[in-house]
Amino acid sequence: MAVKNTMSKTYPVDCEKIYAALRSPDFSKLLNAPFIEEAIIADEREFRYQRKTDMIRYYGRNFFIRVKETGEGEVCVSVTTQSRKVTVLLDTSWKPEAEKVFNILDVLLTH
Repeated sequence: MAVKNTMSKTYPVDCEKIYAALRSPDFSKLLNAPFIEEAIIADEREFRYQRKTDMIRYYGRNFFIRVKETGEGEVCVSVTTQSRKVTVLLDTSWKPEAEKVFNILDVLLTH
């Protein structure tokens, strides 16, 4: 299976605000990856998105975004990216992809 990479960032907001941003059709549109599902895992939620292979991209990407309340009014968001090409052992574009998720969240949380 393709390699997964994770990056995290803490936001000083309520969990519900993050959930609303991740459920927003605008988030999927800006990420260019359709929303697949939302899963509750113990004390956190995971939002899953999947960008498929197309004429421009040789292979797609899976996004797993976990949201966990870490303190009063503080939320940790972890983004795990995974190449959809199963033979990928070194994914050099994972970091810009994860940063894109945080940039989109930053914009949606300020509006």
